[in-house]
Amino acid sequence: MGDEVPPETGVLVIAGPQKDFLSEELAAVDRYLQRPGQALVLLDPLRAPELSAFLRRYYVGLPPDVVVDPGARLYGGEYLTMQLTVERGDHPILAPLDAPPLFSLTRSVEVLPGEPSAMMAVPFLKTSGESWATADTGVLRAGAATFVAGRDRPGPVTVGVEVAFRTLTPPGAPPEQGRLIAYGNSEFANNFFIEFLGNKDLLVNTVDWLAREPQAISHRPRRQELGVHQFYVSNEQGDRLFWATAVLEPMLFAAIGLALAARRRWG
Repeated sequence: MGDEVPPETGVLVIAGPQKDFLSEELAAVDRYLQRPGQALVLLDPLRAPELSAFLRRYYVGLPPDVVVDPGARLYGGEYLTMQLTVERGDHPILAPLDAPPLFSLTRSVEVLPGEPSAMMAVPFLKTSGESWATADTGVLRAGAATFVAGRDRPGPVTVGVEVAFRTLTPPGAPPEQGRLIAYGNSEFANNFFIEFLGNKDLLVNTVDWLAREPQAISHRPRRQELGVHQFYVSNEQGDRLFWATAVLEPMLFAAIGLALAARRRWG
């Protein structure tokens, strides 16, 4: 990033920074937001702590935690990859989605308190009620976690928020408003995950919303059609299929066979 964000920038996207921001870079982001500007921040667990601290002045908290939702992970998939809960009425971004987003390695996102005249916030993307946010970031290495009461925060856990904030203006000038959307994950937007489930629509709809182009918010055709090229079952659904096909069905056939054998012998 240079000394300033270019003036023609409609939406500033900060996607999964691997290194933290310098103070000069954060100052440039702050000046952009005060124009007012619109920004989308995708931040993974334990990344860019200075950026996380900076976002607090815009009423967005990104705790140093990891979100766990074993029941929503894909069957046979990585432990920290989960399907999110989508309530389409919670935000226009979600309305056209025909499938839930798929997040992998996710942190929680919080709305910090502020004066109603200075900000308005909408937490709109959450995990299921069986999830939790754990302060034990060792789960990123271990790939497994157990809920610990008093340490971990039970779900649903917010992982996506929008904040509209009032910018500083000269005395007598009309009020102006900037907007910021933060997701506690950037992996959903990379080349590997972008075509999965509702990920592409979530990303593009978010940018369209921030660019003040709500007419562009829509569902887009997939390169890989759901149910044909993509077939997903959650961990819970996979367990049910396993018990139905690998346990109950063979037991049923065995019982029928024993009944027929007994009938022939004793009939």
